[in-house]
Amino acid sequence: MNQINLEAYLEDNEVLTIKIPEYLNPKKLKVILDFDSLLPSKDEELADEKLDWKKFREETAGSIDDETFVRQPQGEYEIRESKQ
Repeated sequence: MNQINLEAYLEDNEVLTIKIPEYLNPKKLKVILDFDSLLPSKDEELADEKLDWKKFREETAGSIDDETFVRQPQGEYEIRESKQ
């Protein structure tokens, strides 16, 4: 089996278009689609979520520039009986 690695992208209508190099000019192809390697792993997704949250915090922290905005008193801390 001959192998060539190409990258292809889904179009808006979810059609996958693969441009075969002209020098191949095949009449019949066997295509194997390996898409798992292109999908982010669960760890990468979690890392991205953490980065997104960090970015959100950095962009919004201290963003209230209204001088009349005041943090209201938070009340007294409730002391509860301990479970034993």
